[in-house]
Amino acid sequence: MISRAVRESTRESRESQGAITHMSTYKFKPDIRPASSDPARAQDSSEAHARTAPIRILRLARVIDMTGLGKTKIYELQAQGRFPMSVRITTHSVGWVEHEVQAWLSGRLEERKPAAAVARRRIRAPE
Repeated sequence: MISRAVRESTRESRESQGAITHMSTYKFKPDIRPASSDPARAQDSSEAHARTAPIRILRLARVIDMTGLGKTKIYELQAQGRFPMSVRITTHSVGWVEHEVQAWLSGRLEERKPAAAVARRRIRAPE
């Protein structure tokens, strides 16, 4: 068993070297640069932000909840290349990257917009 004095001295040496001893001591520094009026630069900065934003992995239950699809359908669409691929987290668990699932949902909404306009035209009574 490690004595208390040894634990304290080890902790103090880690802190003096700048090591993070607890996650609550780690603070995220937001990027507060002014937005550019140039669209090309704005896209570059959004891509840079996307790279620095934390990647969030969703488990199957959350993906089912977000999409309204069942487990079997998710795996079928994934096998057909029509749904984002899962990421292996451990040997027995997988997850999906949140922004990929969000992008897939946005794509489904974009596909729906023209069809909704056509459907509205069909419903109108003949004049």
